[in-house]
Amino acid sequence: MGNNIVNCSSSWKLLKDGCKMLKPIVRWTLVDDEDVDVFKDIWILDKCINRWPTFVVPHDDEAVFVKELIQNGCWNVPKSLNMFGTYLVCLILQVKIAQDGGGDEMELVQQKFGLTIVGMAFNALNQHRSEFLQWNWFKKLKLNARVDLFWWRVFKNAIPTFKFLQQRRLRDNASCPRGCIAIEDTEHVLCTCLKLKEVINLLNLWGFGIPVFRSYEESVIWMESIALKRGLLANLYCNAVFLSWKARNKRIHEGMEESPSFIASNAICYTSILHTIAISLWATGMSIN
Repeated sequence: MGNNIVNCSSSWKLLKDGCKMLKPIVRWTLVDDEDVDVFKDIWILDKCINRWPTFVVPHDDEAVFVKELIQNGCWNVPKSLNMFGTYLVCLILQVKIAQDGGGDEMELVQQKFGLTIVGMAFNALNQHRSEFLQWNWFKKLKLNARVDLFWWRVFKNAIPTFKFLQQRRLRDNASCPRGCIAIEDTEHVLCTCLKLKEVINLLNLWGFGIPVFRSYEESVIWMESIALKRGLLANLYCNAVFLSWKARNKRIHEGMEESPSFIASNAICYTSILHTIAISLWATGMSIN
């Protein structure tokens, strides 16, 4: 066998990098005598707790194991409540602890009929590669750091929309909190929310040509197509979505709703400041990166 294998079979790649490829599609089933990391391993739902956007790890990088939350084969509720909030503890209590001895075992996160384990692993791997390529061109928009972080979470499907929270049993309903008669998911936040449409319409009234998108895919395709030649327009759209989301959070937590004109003008300010910095750096021969 040569040193360079150009066309490896799926099965060979799975055997070669099995642990790495299987990690996104499996989670632990629990007994009380093994070392499953509370924050780094998948044992609740479909993600490790470190990747939950609604959870801030209150501990140092020191390992904390699930077995520390188990006592005599049952969940230690007082200790769990010291570490997590009530809603998360309710989720933890729904995780079954095997009583038949032996070590912890892995199970598939999702049962997908018609797909082999190899197929599911490669789907997860291809999704990761797609996200990487998407993020690669998106970085060329050179957004404000906070806006950049928000969109990174969008691409990871990790902004806490009401649909996101409902799917994780942290909310009873998923209706948009801004009065839209619609489910608030990521696509709604980026494209179809009436409040965002008001902001986009105002920007277009002021001379900007931002399309009104019907889907998440449409918005991403448009941004990618203009990222190099008309990046500032894509930058303006990204800022408008971020500030609309920020206004949505302010309404929920403070009971105040910012006006579309305020959001639109702030989006322009964000973009103008970046453009001014870019020009000044260019004039002095410095890189904006």
